[in-house]
Order: sequence, then structure tokens, then C-alpha cells
Amino acid sequence: MGTLVANKKQNLKYALTLLLATFSCNSSEVIWPKGGPPLNDYFSLEIKNEAYAAYNLKVDADMPGQGHGMITRPEITTLEPGRWQVDGMIFHMPGLWELYLIWDLDGQTNREIENIVLEN
Repeated sequence: MGTLVANKKQNLKYALTLLLATFSCNSSEVIWPKGGPPLNDYFSLEIKNEAYAAYNLKVDADMPGQGHGMITRPEITTLEPGRWQVDGMIFHMPGLWELYLIWDLDGQTNREIENIVLEN
């Protein structure tokens, strides 16, 4: 499990990650907006995972330390098999967020979790 830190004082490792706007989430590839996920502003991201091309995808996020999740429900569009666009994401507070990718096929559910830390 990886952690993405997004703030104005990025160290070189994270700055390069955000420049590419791509971060690996378990077996899925999460393509973040340029500069990483913004704080308290809507954004979209793209998910790639050929292994789950036939699965239904649900995306959610929570702040485990705060006991709440996002204030929106993202909309997911299949762009092609194994590739999805997720719109309406918002991380409305700084701190640790967990991004959940929930894959379902005929009742078989797999879940991937990615940590994201947003700072002021």
C-alpha cells in the first residue's frame, strides 16, 4: 500500500510522482489530476486495471481518523474495458484519506485501498 502526499512543499520523490500524475494503487493504476488531488475542490481521476475489465467498479473515500467520508458520491464512466473515469471526487479536509476501489463481479468483491495525505 502506498501513500501520496499532496501539498505545496513536496519533496522531490513526491513531486516527480505528481508531475507524472500517476500513482499505483495495488494492482490498479490511479491517474490523478496534474498536481495531485486538490484540497476542497472537485476533481476527476482515471482508473486502469485490465485484470478487472469485466468487473463493476465503485469508488469511495474515507478519513479513518475523522470517522467520515466524502461529501459527494462520485460518478463512474467506463471508457473502455479496463479503464474508467471517476468524476465528482472531493477531499474536503486536510489529513489522511483512504481511497477505496471496490470491484464486483457476480457477488465476488475485491477491494483495493490507497492512502492519500493532503496538507494545507
